Amino acid sequence: MKKFFLALWWWFVLIMGSLAAYMLYRKPFSLTPYLVLAGTAFFALCTFKLIQEGYRPWGLLGESRTGFWLSLLLLPLTLLPLLSAYEVWQQGIYIADESRSHRLFNVLLTWGLELLQKLFGHWGPIVAMVLTTLCMSSILLSVMGTYRR
Repeated sequence: MKKFFLALWWWFVLIMGSLAAYMLYRKPFSLTPYLVLAGTAFFALCTFKLIQEGYRPWGLLGESRTGFWLSLLLLPLTLLPLLSAYEVWQQGIYIADESRSHRLFNVLLTWGLELLQKLFGHWGPIVAMVLTTLCMSSILLSVMGTYRR
């Protein structure tokens, strides 16, 4: 099974690396190809180390660091609320996306952000999303600290 995951990992790295190299060739002075290349390298490193930790012999070198690599892999996802806050700041108003599914979580989130906007203006959702980003990243960093040797 380890060979299957490593083959899948190599397939992903080759495709994304080729895409990043092509983007870099097309627009060498743009920031986007460098961000894609850095993101691909970060994802490749974290997933490779996660596969290594998952298939390491149990008695070798003490405790597993799987949680550390998984937390490090999830750390960039904490920036998504910050991206949403930037979009609200650009528009000057929070606009709920009506095309999203009407699940309970999405309805409550939209209702909460609209309430914050009514109470505090467009800065209400921005502050809420920035605080969410900070809380999520601090939780992941504390989890990473417990798995660090």
